[in-house]
Amino acid sequence: AQYRDLKELKEIQTQVKNCPMLTDKNRAILAKADVFRVKCVVDKSGAVHTFPQDNKFPHFQKFKLFLFDDALLITKTTFEIEPYEPSRREVDNFVNSYALASLRVRNTERENQFILYTPQSVYLFEFATAKEMTEWVDCINTAIQNAPKLFVPNVYVTNDP
Repeated sequence: AQYRDLKELKEIQTQVKNCPMLTDKNRAILAKADVFRVKCVVDKSGAVHTFPQDNKFPHFQKFKLFLFDDALLITKTTFEIEPYEPSRREVDNFVNSYALASLRVRNTERENQFILYTPQSVYLFEFATAKEMTEWVDCINTAIQNAPKLFVPNVYVTNDP
């Protein structure tokens, strides 16, 4: 299993543009997810508010999440078009990676969305189905609970809205 994980880590590192070093014999990939980031703002009370749909600025952005046993890697998907080529190519661009102990996850009123609180940002992610989202949240919560603990004040995992 260790060799398989190392091989998969190398593939992810090659796939993600500007990706930091991932290969570590002790690191394992737990899950991957294709999600949409919903544009939102967080007010002083911690409530998340989404923007109305606007044709000039896309409401959703395609992201990928890579969950490891010690970290979460977030990438943003863009599309590149080669000159004289009829098709476009999907490119995963590195956004950030976070130690699991520094993350907090919360469900929203919508059954296929969850909020990810990181030290720098708040992300509102949407899955295609509620089942996918529930499986992902269960997986990341378990990974956070089992991850090496860091001293990070005011970080906790909760499922209440």
